[in-house]
This record gives sequence, C-alpha cells and structure tokens, in this order.
Amino acid sequence: MSGDELEFLATDRKNAILADARGIPLGVDGVTVDLPWPFIAPVTYEQAIRAIGYGLTVAVDTSSGERHTCQVKVRQFHRTEAWIDELEALLDRYLPNR
Repeated sequence: MSGDELEFLATDRKNAILADARGIPLGVDGVTVDLPWPFIAPVTYEQAIRAIGYGLTVAVDTSSGERHTCQVKVRQFHRTEAWIDELEALLDRYLPNR
C-alpha cells in the first residue's frame, strides 16, 4: 500500500466494515462479502442511538441491484462520529461522483 491510500475500519464483536483502494468488504456474523469499487453504486450510512450505545449502519448497493448492509455497535458516540468522518474521506476519494 502506498502512503496516500486511505483505509477505513469499523468493527465490533460480530461485524466489520473495511474499505480501502480495492473496495468494501463487509463482515456480518462471520460471513464476509467483498465488494470491489467497479461494482459499487451508492454507499449510504446511518448513525443510530441504541439502548446501550450507538451504531453505524453502512449499506452498499451494487450495479447489479443487490444491497449489502452491515452495522457495527460501540458505546461511545464520538467513535461513530469519527467513523463517519473517515468513511466520508474514503468515499470522496474512491467514489467521487456519488
């Protein structure tokens, strides 16, 4: 990886959202789906307040019409805010016309 590539990682005990120069792999309950950038259409996200903590849900739509979602949960609100900032920077870099 070169020094100017961006990476995003958000995890909890069960799920993981990773994004880098290759695309967005989502890990949900131990099952990973790899979504390369050329097949990704819109990427949306939502921040949620939960009974105990907060969550970030990312939805990735593909050019073939599929939708893949993943939610990661944390106890600190500032962590979800940081994740959103990091994800926005990465999406600006790899999906500039979103």
